[in-house]
Amino acid sequence: MRGVKVKTESDAIAFIDRMGFCLLFPQKDLPVASLWQAVKGPHPLAEWDEDASMIWGWKDDFPRRGLAWYGKLLRRKPCFVSRRALPRFLAAMGRPDWRRLYADGKLPAAARDVASWIEENGPTSAGSLRRRLGKARADKALTELQCALVLTHYGTEEASAGWPSAVLELVARAFPEAVDEARALDPAEARGDIEEWLGLHAPDLTPRDVSRILRAQMP
Repeated sequence: MRGVKVKTESDAIAFIDRMGFCLLFPQKDLPVASLWQAVKGPHPLAEWDEDASMIWGWKDDFPRRGLAWYGKLLRRKPCFVSRRALPRFLAAMGRPDWRRLYADGKLPAAARDVASWIEENGPTSAGSLRRRLGKARADKALTELQCALVLTHYGTEEASAGWPSAVLELVARAFPEAVDEARALDPAEARGDIEEWLGLHAPDLTPRDVSRILRAQMP
Protein backbone atom coordinates (compact mmCIF):
# COMPACT_ATOMS: atom_id res chain seq x y z
CA MET A 1 0.00 0.00 0.00
CA ARG A 2 2.87 2.39 0.71
CA GLY A 3 3.41 4.83 -2.13
CA VAL A 4 0.04 4.07 -3.74
CA LYS A 5 -1.88 7.17 -4.73
CA VAL A 6 -5.14 6.83 -6.61
CA LYS A 7 -6.30 10.02 -8.30
CA THR A 8 -8.34 8.89 -11.28
CA GLU A 9 -10.74 6.16 -12.32
CA SER A 10 -7.93 4.44 -14.25
CA ASP A 11 -5.74 4.54 -11.13
CA ALA A 12 -8.55 2.97 -9.11
CA ILE A 13 -9.06 0.10 -11.55
CA ALA A 14 -5.31 -0.52 -11.69
CA PHE A 15 -5.17 -0.59 -7.89
CA ILE A 16 -8.07 -3.06 -7.59
CA ASP A 17 -6.53 -5.25 -10.32
CA ARG A 18 -3.13 -5.29 -8.63
CA MET A 19 -4.52 -6.08 -5.19
CA GLY A 20 -7.09 -8.58 -6.50
CA PHE A 21 -9.70 -7.24 -4.09
CA CYS A 22 -10.01 -4.41 -1.59
CA LEU A 23 -12.41 -2.84 0.87
CA LEU A 24 -14.35 0.31 0.09
CA PHE A 25 -13.45 1.89 3.45
CA PRO A 26 -10.90 0.54 5.97
CA GLN A 27 -12.08 -1.82 8.70
CA LYS A 28 -10.17 -2.05 11.98
CA ASP A 29 -10.62 -5.81 12.32
CA LEU A 30 -9.83 -6.66 8.70
CA PRO A 31 -6.22 -6.31 7.44
CA VAL A 32 -7.20 -5.69 3.82
CA ALA A 33 -6.35 -2.57 1.82
CA SER A 34 -9.15 -0.12 1.06
CA LEU A 35 -9.79 2.11 -1.91
CA TRP A 36 -10.35 4.97 0.52
CA GLN A 37 -6.80 4.63 1.86
CA ALA A 38 -5.44 4.41 -1.68
CA VAL A 39 -7.07 7.77 -2.43
CA LYS A 40 -6.72 9.56 0.92
CA GLY A 41 -3.82 7.81 2.61
CA PRO A 42 -4.11 7.34 6.38
CA HIS A 43 -6.68 10.12 6.80
CA PRO A 44 -10.00 8.81 8.19
CA LEU A 45 -13.34 9.75 6.72
CA ALA A 46 -14.09 12.90 8.73
CA GLU A 47 -16.26 14.77 6.25
CA TRP A 48 -17.92 14.08 2.91
CA ASP A 49 -15.71 15.73 0.29
CA GLU A 50 -15.10 15.39 -3.45
CA ASP A 51 -12.91 12.32 -2.95
CA ALA A 52 -15.61 10.59 -0.93
CA SER A 53 -18.19 11.34 -3.62
CA MET A 54 -15.84 10.04 -6.30
CA ILE A 55 -15.20 6.76 -4.46
CA TRP A 56 -18.90 6.36 -3.64
CA GLY A 57 -19.74 6.68 -7.33
CA TRP A 58 -17.18 4.06 -8.35
CA LYS A 59 -18.85 1.37 -6.22
CA ASP A 60 -21.94 1.46 -8.44
CA ASP A 61 -20.30 2.40 -11.74
CA PHE A 62 -17.48 -0.16 -11.91
CA PRO A 63 -19.73 -3.26 -11.71
CA ARG A 64 -22.21 -1.81 -14.21
CA ARG A 65 -19.37 -1.39 -16.71
CA GLY A 66 -17.89 -4.82 -15.97
CA LEU A 67 -14.70 -3.35 -14.50
CA ALA A 68 -14.92 -4.85 -11.00
CA TRP A 69 -17.43 -6.64 -8.79
CA TYR A 70 -18.73 -4.71 -5.79
CA GLY A 71 -20.84 -5.74 -2.83
CA LYS A 72 -20.60 -7.11 0.71
CA LEU A 73 -18.13 -9.97 0.89
CA LEU A 74 -15.26 -10.42 3.36
CA ARG A 75 -16.88 -10.51 6.81
CA ARG A 76 -19.91 -8.88 5.17
CA LYS A 77 -18.00 -5.66 4.52
CA PRO A 78 -18.27 -3.62 1.29
CA CYS A 79 -15.56 -4.85 -1.10
CA PHE A 80 -14.36 -4.62 -4.68
CA VAL A 81 -13.14 -7.75 -6.47
CA SER A 82 -11.10 -7.27 -9.62
CA ARG A 83 -12.24 -8.68 -12.92
CA ARG A 84 -9.33 -11.13 -13.00
CA ALA A 85 -9.83 -12.24 -9.39
CA LEU A 86 -13.59 -12.77 -9.67
CA PRO A 87 -13.37 -16.18 -11.44
CA ARG A 88 -11.06 -17.36 -8.64
CA PHE A 89 -13.54 -16.32 -5.97
CA LEU A 90 -16.38 -17.98 -7.84
CA ALA A 91 -14.40 -21.21 -8.25
CA ALA A 92 -13.20 -21.24 -4.64
CA MET A 93 -16.79 -20.79 -3.45
CA GLY A 94 -18.00 -23.72 -5.53
CA ARG A 95 -19.33 -21.71 -8.49
CA PRO A 96 -22.37 -20.50 -6.53
CA ASP A 97 -25.83 -20.73 -8.09
CA TRP A 98 -28.80 -19.41 -6.13
CA ARG A 99 -31.03 -22.38 -6.95
CA ARG A 100 -28.48 -24.90 -5.73
CA LEU A 101 -27.65 -22.83 -2.66
CA TYR A 102 -31.32 -22.70 -1.72
CA ALA A 103 -31.82 -26.41 -2.38
CA ASP A 104 -28.81 -27.15 -0.15
CA GLY A 105 -30.24 -25.06 2.67
CA LYS A 106 -27.58 -22.33 2.36
CA LEU A 107 -30.00 -19.54 1.40
CA PRO A 108 -33.32 -18.69 3.07
CA ALA A 109 -36.59 -18.23 1.21
CA ALA A 110 -36.29 -14.43 1.13
CA ALA A 111 -32.92 -14.62 -0.65
CA ARG A 112 -34.38 -17.13 -3.10
CA ASP A 113 -37.29 -14.79 -3.78
CA VAL A 114 -34.97 -11.82 -4.39
CA ALA A 115 -32.73 -13.77 -6.77
CA SER A 116 -35.73 -15.17 -8.62
CA TRP A 117 -37.30 -11.72 -8.95
CA ILE A 118 -34.09 -10.18 -10.35
CA GLU A 119 -33.62 -13.10 -12.73
CA GLU A 120 -37.14 -12.64 -14.09
CA ASN A 121 -37.36 -8.84 -14.02
CA GLY A 122 -33.80 -7.65 -14.57
CA PRO A 123 -31.66 -5.32 -12.44
CA THR A 124 -33.74 -4.09 -9.51
CA SER A 125 -33.20 -1.32 -6.97
CA ALA A 126 -32.80 -2.10 -3.30
CA GLY A 127 -35.61 0.36 -2.62
CA SER A 128 -38.02 -1.60 -4.78
CA LEU A 129 -37.08 -4.86 -3.07
CA ARG A 130 -37.54 -3.28 0.35
CA ARG A 131 -41.03 -2.19 -0.62
CA ARG A 132 -41.83 -5.74 -1.73
CA LEU A 133 -40.34 -7.64 1.21
CA GLY A 134 -39.91 -5.11 3.99
CA LYS A 135 -36.63 -3.37 4.77
CA ALA A 136 -35.15 -5.82 7.28
CA ARG A 137 -36.02 -8.92 5.24
CA ALA A 138 -34.81 -7.43 1.94
CA ASP A 139 -31.55 -6.08 3.40
CA LYS A 140 -30.73 -9.44 5.00
CA ALA A 141 -31.43 -11.25 1.71
CA LEU A 142 -29.33 -8.80 -0.30
CA THR A 143 -26.39 -9.19 2.07
CA GLU A 144 -26.59 -12.99 1.90
CA LEU A 145 -26.76 -12.95 -1.90
CA GLN A 146 -23.81 -10.59 -2.21
CA CYS A 147 -21.71 -12.61 0.24
CA ALA A 148 -22.49 -15.68 -1.87
CA LEU A 149 -21.41 -13.80 -5.03
CA VAL A 150 -24.86 -14.25 -6.54
CA LEU A 151 -25.51 -10.49 -6.80
CA THR A 152 -23.46 -7.38 -7.50
CA HIS A 153 -24.22 -3.69 -7.35
CA TYR A 154 -25.14 -2.45 -10.80
CA GLY A 155 -25.62 1.32 -10.90
CA THR A 156 -28.20 3.37 -9.04
CA GLU A 157 -31.81 4.50 -9.36
CA GLU A 158 -32.96 7.94 -8.29
CA ALA A 159 -35.22 7.92 -5.24
CA SER A 160 -38.05 10.34 -4.55
CA ALA A 161 -36.14 11.53 -1.47
CA GLY A 162 -32.66 11.02 -0.06
CA TRP A 163 -29.79 9.13 -1.63
CA PRO A 164 -30.18 7.21 -4.91
CA SER A 165 -31.03 3.55 -4.39
CA ALA A 166 -28.44 0.90 -5.32
CA VAL A 167 -29.46 -1.39 -8.17
CA LEU A 168 -28.62 -5.11 -7.92
CA GLU A 169 -27.98 -7.57 -10.73
CA LEU A 170 -27.09 -11.26 -10.97
CA VAL A 171 -23.35 -11.88 -11.25
CA ALA A 172 -24.14 -14.47 -13.92
CA ARG A 173 -25.47 -11.68 -16.17
CA ALA A 174 -23.17 -8.85 -15.11
CA PHE A 175 -19.98 -10.95 -15.42
CA PRO A 176 -20.78 -13.91 -17.69
CA GLU A 177 -17.16 -14.34 -18.79
CA ALA A 178 -16.03 -14.63 -15.18
CA VAL A 179 -18.65 -17.32 -14.55
CA ASP A 180 -17.45 -19.23 -17.62
CA GLU A 181 -13.80 -18.91 -16.56
CA ALA A 182 -14.64 -20.21 -13.08
CA ARG A 183 -15.90 -23.49 -14.52
CA ALA A 184 -12.40 -24.30 -15.79
CA LEU A 185 -10.61 -23.53 -12.51
CA ASP A 186 -9.70 -25.93 -9.73
CA PRO A 187 -11.27 -24.66 -6.46
CA ALA A 188 -8.16 -25.42 -4.37
CA GLU A 189 -5.87 -23.63 -6.82
CA ALA A 190 -8.28 -20.70 -6.96
CA ARG A 191 -8.22 -20.41 -3.17
CA GLY A 192 -4.42 -20.49 -3.30
CA ASP A 193 -4.44 -17.53 -5.69
CA ILE A 194 -6.73 -15.60 -3.33
CA GLU A 195 -4.44 -16.36 -0.39
CA GLU A 196 -1.50 -15.01 -2.42
CA TRP A 197 -3.43 -11.80 -3.05
CA LEU A 198 -4.04 -11.53 0.69
CA GLY A 199 -0.27 -11.51 1.08
CA LEU A 200 -0.16 -8.25 -0.87
CA HIS A 201 -2.46 -6.68 1.70
CA ALA A 202 -0.75 -7.97 4.84
CA PRO A 203 2.47 -9.97 4.32
CA ASP A 204 2.61 -10.96 8.01
CA LEU A 205 -0.71 -12.83 8.01
CA THR A 206 -0.46 -16.34 9.40
CA PRO A 207 -2.28 -19.29 7.77
CA ARG A 208 -4.75 -19.09 10.66
CA ASP A 209 -5.37 -15.40 9.94
CA VAL A 210 -5.97 -16.16 6.27
CA SER A 211 -8.37 -18.96 7.13
CA ARG A 212 -10.29 -16.70 9.52
CA ILE A 213 -10.69 -13.98 6.88
CA LEU A 214 -11.87 -16.36 4.18
CA ARG A 215 -13.82 -18.82 6.34
CA ALA A 216 -17.24 -17.28 5.79
CA GLN A 217 -16.85 -17.17 2.00
CA MET A 218 -15.31 -20.45 0.98
CA PRO A 219 -15.00 -24.01 2.24
